[in-house]
Amino acid sequence: MSTVLVATTVGAVVGPNMVTATGRFAESIGVPGLAGPFMLAGLAYAAAGVVLFVLLRPDPLLLARDRADQASAAARASGNAAPEPAPGRASGWSPQSPSAPESKCSPS
Repeated sequence: MSTVLVATTVGAVVGPNMVTATGRFAESIGVPGLAGPFMLAGLAYAAAGVVLFVLLRPDPLLLARDRADQASAAARASGNAAPEPAPGRASGWSPQSPSAPESKCSPS
């Protein structure tokens, strides 16, 4: 949460101060000056997309499932009881199942 607040504060302070510099750059390449900040924003979004694509591999959810499956397979192979299932998987419900699990809460 603090990272988001700090990044927002930095953006609110630095962003308006970049208008002149990015405007000059935009005009130097033949684009209207007020398009400069949008070009910087587009570049920042593209850089963030590349960082997420490169560094968020493999998918953390799939990796966690593979590790849980390996742990239970190793426990079965050694004759020990299988470890507790991961939270959310104990009910047997998955997004692919035809119906959602019944609620255990009584209606008001």
